[in-house]
Amino acid sequence: MARKRHPALERKLTLDALCRLEYVVVSPDGGGFRGVMDSALESKGRKRRVALSVPHFLFVPEVVARTDLVAMLPWRLVRERRKDLQVIEPPLALPPYEMAMIWHERSHLDPAHSWLREQPGGAPRYETLQWLMFQAANISPIFGQVGFFHRFAGKDYQDKRPRDRYVSESRSLLDVLEARLATRTWIMGDDFTITDIGTFPMIRNLVGYYRANANHSYKRGSRKIQDEARGRNYFRRTAFGIRSQVAAAMHKE
Repeated sequence: MARKRHPALERKLTLDALCRLEYVVVSPDGGGFRGVMDSALESKGRKRRVALSVPHFLFVPEVVARTDLVAMLPWRLVRERRKDLQVIEPPLALPPYEMAMIWHERSHLDPAHSWLREQPGGAPRYETLQWLMFQAANISPIFGQVGFFHRFAGKDYQDKRPRDRYVSESRSLLDVLEARLATRTWIMGDDFTITDIGTFPMIRNLVGYYRANANHSYKRGSRKIQDEARGRNYFRRTAFGIRSQVAAAMHKE
């Protein structure tokens, strides 16, 4: 995967050209600069150049779209970004991509956790959890910093660099959400899930309570997503109702 009009990808991609590119890789545990592609290249006596390591797959398309870095990702993670990215079949055979669930020993006997693990279609449910963590670990704290620097005590700081940093980070998060919602009804597709319950109130909070819509940097992205949420009748479907459905499903199991 690379940005469109990448200068090094105007010709047919060869193995030599593949190795000359600079890559961004995903390392969930932080700091890792290797992947399955490195092992495949080493079997042929080759190696690639890794310039950046990020902790989550969701960041990679944004990095690639804005730089000359490229990435090797599963197709399902990039199929929604065809407008600003190009996907090229590599001249290298790679092993299939596998998704697994990993949990701490203390969660093993937890009834809710056990129920989740035993459900059919484990991969989509795991992807739902990934998007929920995207909300909890990224949207919530970053938007909170916007509120501090835009509406509360931080707005009086003379040094605007911290504010500008969170403006930029929030814009990237909104871009991720807009790309995700471009081809689906809800974050996970046709189904209304806990990811929507956790995410859309944050958008409303950013625009309404933090008054970020008064800042030009947020006016386009946050308004668009908020309008989409209203159009999908989101606010009539309460968190209480969804929790009741989940509780009933778990009781039935």
